[in-house]
Amino acid sequence: MPIVRGTRNGLEFDLFAAPLAELLPEIREKLAASPEFYHGASAVFSFGDAAPGDGAFDQLLTLLAEYRIQGAGVRGGPAIAEFAARASLAYLGPVAKGGGKVHHLSHGARSVDADFAGARADLARRRLRAVREPVTEAAPSPVRPAKDGEPASEAAPTRLQRGTLRGGQAIRQRGSIVVLGDVNPGAELVATGDIVVVGSLRGIAHAGAQGDASACVFALDLSPTQLRIGPHIAAAPEGERRRNPAPELARVEDGRIVIAPYTPPR
Repeated sequence: MPIVRGTRNGLEFDLFAAPLAELLPEIREKLAASPEFYHGASAVFSFGDAAPGDGAFDQLLTLLAEYRIQGAGVRGGPAIAEFAARASLAYLGPVAKGGGKVHHLSHGARSVDADFAGARADLARRRLRAVREPVTEAAPSPVRPAKDGEPASEAAPTRLQRGTLRGGQAIRQRGSIVVLGDVNPGAELVATGDIVVVGSLRGIAHAGAQGDASACVFALDLSPTQLRIGPHIAAAPEGERRRNPAPELARVEDGRIVIAPYTPPR
């Protein structure tokens, strides 16, 4: 399965698993599953040491053009440098050590968004940092009044889910998600806005899924297997179990996800 990794600068396609011609149907399927998450991005292609066929690469560029994804450059060995010159693309150097490794997510996770390979982090360590460093409240964004003849902007809708989400279930929402219940391991929440779980969050949560790093994730028991906010990602240490869960809020500060105990406003 080709890996698509999201970065601050766009998408990265790691195309090591098979010849490019064989991967094209899988790439098309992946992009079609969540077109709004890929639309308008730039892309970097990593091929390892073997250059793709010109015909297959042209098909890839045509496919990406359907989603307005533009090729920004390629990575790989000497053969890829020569290929980049022929294709009039920037050569970005060799693939980083370990870059050819294929990282697998669940089938559901692959269908939701990108695999941020190599970005695992320790949520327990982030909790310590959040306790030692006070979280500053961000000022609310000003609302621009509509001009004459211009329709007023509408707030993104919020989806309310009553009841527990079991493994294999997923909710994807253009807006925010509120769950009145638990989110079990294997379940997934993807929202372009915030995520609120009035219960235990033990599955995958991705807030700000269109790149909004100001989004946040709240849960009465915040113990996700994977947590994403905008382009940032964190994953819980394997085997971690919390004895005394408490309400917590996750947000991005200084380019990293931090988690702090939640204190209701007074």
